[in-house]
Amino acid sequence: MVVVSALALSTMISNNLIIPYGFIKALNDSNPKRNAQRIKNVRRASIFILIIGAYFFYVNFNIELSLFSIGLIAFVIIAQLAPAFFIGLFWNRGSAIAAKTGIIVGSLVTFYTLVLPFITEVFVEGSSLITNGPAGIALLKPYELFGVDFMPPVTHAFFWSMVFNVMFYLVFSVLQKGDYRERNYAELVVNASSYGELQENAFVWRGEAYVSEIRKALIRFLGEKRTTRALNLFYRKYNIDPQEEKADARLVNFQKNY
Repeated sequence: MVVVSALALSTMISNNLIIPYGFIKALNDSNPKRNAQRIKNVRRASIFILIIGAYFFYVNFNIELSLFSIGLIAFVIIAQLAPAFFIGLFWNRGSAIAAKTGIIVGSLVTFYTLVLPFITEVFVEGSSLITNGPAGIALLKPYELFGVDFMPPVTHAFFWSMVFNVMFYLVFSVLQKGDYRERNYAELVVNASSYGELQENAFVWRGEAYVSEIRKALIRFLGEKRTTRALNLFYRKYNIDPQEEKADARLVNFQKNY
């Protein structure tokens, strides 16, 4: 089981984390042998780190933490993906930055209200962080955040992490609009039932164009003055930044209809 788990996790780390996010040098298409060797080295290092980390966890936490408790902690952590996923199914205003912010904040809250106090209990017996809160601030007790003391630790961590996750996701979605690709794909998901109509109207558009190119095309037919006036009306109607370089589907459709 240890071998199978280590191999599976090392493959996941190399394929889904190390390679996609560029933590190793760019792979060379003309040198597959060298690429394969690099990937093998990454997986070997991952296996070594995972086994050492697992042994450290076993020695220090296995007595205090049951398999059931580990599963609950893992559930709370993975649940941070839920708000962006489920809200995004019904609300097309969400953005990638908002989703990432919500997940990060929710994970930090989970760490503070669940993981950190447990680690503190293991290494520091009778820690004041748990009994009095950081710097003696009772409202910031990890197990009784903001005075909520009627829930067990896992439920308490899940509740507050979801509150902060959803709050940051919604706030950042409103304040930080997604780019045209995000808006297009959001329309595909939220308005899936009317996808055919959306595609015909070019509201959901998978291509790429620049505002400068569309402006030049309009000037050829309308002239400089009328083009400027038309684009200003378009920007005000859809509340779009005039400095946006890339055109979304609405501008393409606007050009076609003008």
